[in-house]
Amino acid sequence: MYAAAGEQCDDGNDVDTDGCLDTCVMAVCGDGILWQGQEACDDGNQFDDDGCENDCTVTPDPCGWGETIYVDADAAGNDDGTSWANAFNSAYAAMQSAAAGDNIWIAEGTYISIVANTPVLTLKSCVDVYGGFAGGEGSLAQRPNPPLVSRISGDFLGDDGANSFADNAYHAITATTVNTIRLDGLTVSGGRATTPQAVDNAYGGGLFATGSNLSVWNSTFTGNIAYSRGGGIYSTGSTLNIQNTDFLSNRCTSGSCGGGGYYGASGGGLTVSNSTFDGNYSEDTGGGIWVSIANATLTNLEFTANVGNGLGNGGLDRGGALRFASTGVSVISCDFIGNQSGVEAAGTGSISSSLFEDNFGGRALYVNAGTTTVSNTVFQENTAGAIYQFGGAVNVSSSQFLGNGAANGGAVILNTVAAFEDVLFEANTASSYGGAVYWSNSSAAVDFEDVRFEGNSATMRGGAIYGSQGDIDAWNVEFIDNTSSGDAGATWFGGILSLNLNNVVYSGNSCVGNGGAVYTAGGSLTGTMRHLSVGGNTATGNGDGFYITNDTGASLVNSVVWGNGDDDFYTNNIDYVTMTYTCSTEYLGAGAGNEIQVTSPWDIGPNGELFLVQNPQNLCVDGALDATANTSYSSWGQMWGNMTTAKDSSLDVPAADMGFHYFP
Repeated sequence: MYAAAGEQCDDGNDVDTDGCLDTCVMAVCGDGILWQGQEACDDGNQFDDDGCENDCTVTPDPCGWGETIYVDADAAGNDDGTSWANAFNSAYAAMQSAAAGDNIWIAEGTYISIVANTPVLTLKSCVDVYGGFAGGEGSLAQRPNPPLVSRISGDFLGDDGANSFADNAYHAITATTVNTIRLDGLTVSGGRATTPQAVDNAYGGGLFATGSNLSVWNSTFTGNIAYSRGGGIYSTGSTLNIQNTDFLSNRCTSGSCGGGGYYGASGGGLTVSNSTFDGNYSEDTGGGIWVSIANATLTNLEFTANVGNGLGNGGLDRGGALRFASTGVSVISCDFIGNQSGVEAAGTGSISSSLFEDNFGGRALYVNAGTTTVSNTVFQENTAGAIYQFGGAVNVSSSQFLGNGAANGGAVILNTVAAFEDVLFEANTASSYGGAVYWSNSSAAVDFEDVRFEGNSATMRGGAIYGSQGDIDAWNVEFIDNTSSGDAGATWFGGILSLNLNNVVYSGNSCVGNGGAVYTAGGSLTGTMRHLSVGGNTATGNGDGFYITNDTGASLVNSVVWGNGDDDFYTNNIDYVTMTYTCSTEYLGAGAGNEIQVTSPWDIGPNGELFLVQNPQNLCVDGALDATANTSYSSWGQMWGNMTTAKDSSLDVPAADMGFHYFP
C-alpha cells in the first residue's frame, strides 16, 4: 500500500499497535497507544515520574498503583470520589480517603478546608494531586493545556476582598515527613502564615514543607503571605523539584523576613526550572527566592517586578529577586528584569548565561559573602548599577556591562577580591566617580584580563575607572573613548595603590579637567606600567595623556605615549614616574632607552587600533627592552613574539616593539 496525499503512512490494516495507526498517522511515544515491540508503555503524556516515562520506558513506581480519586466542586452524585459523576466536592475529603499509590484529580473550581485556619490539603506519601481538569477526562493527556484553575484556597470564608483574614488557613497545603509526591496543575492562594508568636504559623503561607520530598509542576502560587519565611512556599529539610510554576504576588512582611515567593533551608535539595517569579515581596531580602540549600539549581527562570526592601539591612535594597546563602548554588539562563534590586549572593554560587536588565533601587547583583562566579551574562541598563561587592569574592568572565548607571561605579563597586576576564564595559555612567568601575578600599585586589572599556563616563573623576588603594593587575586592556566632566577621562588612580598594567591601550579618552587618559594622585603608588599605547587622548586642563601630581614610585617602560593634545605628560617633576624604553614627543628624562619620536608612530586600524608604522624612522619599533617584554607577557601566559603591533598582523620579531601588542 502507498500513503495517499495527507497520510503519514498506510499499511493496509486497521491495527493501531503496529506503528501505523488506523488514522494513517505514524505512531509516536505519547499518543496513548502502545506500539508493540517498540514501546514498553504509552500513557498519553510527556510526564516523567509517573511510571511511564516520556520516552515510553517503564520505571517501577515505588508507591505501587492505586486508585484515581475524583474531585469536582460541582458534582451532584454520591460524593465518594469513584468517578467524575460521583466526585468528592471537597479536596480535603479526597485526601482524607486516599492511600499510598492513589492519584487525586481535581476539576476546576475553588476548594477550601472544612475548618477555619487549617490546611486544605495535608499531603500523604505516595499520593499525587493533579488539578486543572474540566471534568470527564479519562487520562492526563486529555486535561486542558494549560490546565484550568483548580484553586486550593486558604480563604475559608471567601472574604479576602473585604480585607478580612482572621479565617484564613495558616498554610493552604502542608507536607510533614512525606515523600514521593507530585502536585501538578494547582493554583494555591490565600494562605496567611502571619502569626509571629508561633514559628510554624509564621512560615509558608501557600505550602509548608518539612522533612519531605515532592515535585511541584504546572502550578501557580499567588497572593500568599508569611510573617517570617516563604510567603508562597517554605521548605526546611525537604527536597523540592519545581517545574513550569508561577509565583505571583506572594509576600513576607517582617523586618528580617526572606523569601516572598519561596524560602528553602536546612538541608534537602532544590531544583527549579522553567518558572516565573513576578511581583513577590520581602520586607528584607529574597523577594522572589531565598535559598540556603547546598547545590540548589535554578534554570530558565524569569524574575520580574520582585522587591527586596532591605529593612533588615539599614534600608539598603538587595536581593529583590533572589538571595542565596549556601554553597554550590547554580543560576543558569535566568532573566532578572525590572526588579527592585536583583540577586544577593551570600554564599558560594555561579550565575551563567543570564540577563540583568532595568533593575532599580539596589544593585542588580549584591555580593555579600562567599565567592560568586559570573559567566556569559549581560548586565544592561540597571539604574542603581550592576554589581556591588560588599564582601566575598567575585569572578566575572565572558560578560557585558552595558548602559548601567549609579552615583559611584556606574557598573561595578568593589571592596575585596575581584577578577574580570573577557569582559566589555560600554556606555556605563557615574554621577560622581568611576563611570564603569569604582573602588576605594585597601582590601581591594582587582584583576582585569582581556577587558575593553568603551564610551563610559563620569561626572567628577574616572570616566572608566576610579581606583583608590588596594591592588590592580591588568593585562590586555583597552580604554577607548571614555569621558569625564572632571578629571581622568579614563582612569584615576590614587592612595596607597599597587598599580601593575601590562599591554594596555588608551585611545580617544577625554576630560574637562586634568588627565585625558590617566590621572595619578598621591605619592603612595607603586608598581609598573609596561607596554602601554597612549594616543589621541585630550584634556581641557593639563595632561592630555598623563597627569601626575606627586612622586608615584611607579615606573613606565616599553611604552608609547604620543599625540595626546598639547602635552603627553603633565607633572611637577619628570622623575615622579621612572620612565625607560618609552617614546613620546616630549623629553622623558634620562631613563635608559627613551626616545623622542618626531613624526606620528601610529598606523590607525579600522576600529581605532593604535598599530605602529613599521619603518626605520619609527623609533618606537624595535625600541623595547626584550627582558622586560618577556617578563611582562610571560607572566600572563603569552609571548610578545606571537602578537603584533602592525596593521597587517605580521608578528613582532626581536627586538620587541614598544607599546600595546594585539593578537593577530
